[in-house]
Amino acid sequence: DGRQRVGAKKKKSVLPSNIKFGPFDIALRVDGLATAQMGGALGITMWEGATILVKPGLPDILKKEVVLHEVLHGIIAVSNIQGPLRSNDNEEQVVAILAPWLLAGLRDNPRLVEFLTCA
Repeated sequence: DGRQRVGAKKKKSVLPSNIKFGPFDIALRVDGLATAQMGGALGITMWEGATILVKPGLPDILKKEVVLHEVLHGIIAVSNIQGPLRSNDNEEQVVAILAPWLLAGLRDNPRLVEFLTCA
């Protein structure tokens, strides 16, 4: 089924330094200094600086969900589907619902990820 086997060594996950949203290069940073800018959020996309900031000290799986959450916000922004969502509140609801399910699906199906991402 493509899941990691019991007793198999886990690879250490490393936050990539940057990602692409369409034509945009976005930096990814774990940044304790920016925590005040995040309010109570665990992550935030700063379009002015083309950066996604993630709160430090998060468990690995939560850090992954936060990054994916912010990636979904980025996809919404660059794909221009904000109109149908009508408000930031609606966008936040959609992203909050999708991110953990998408992360679980990607994590639990590495063969699918390999299939979808191979050139």
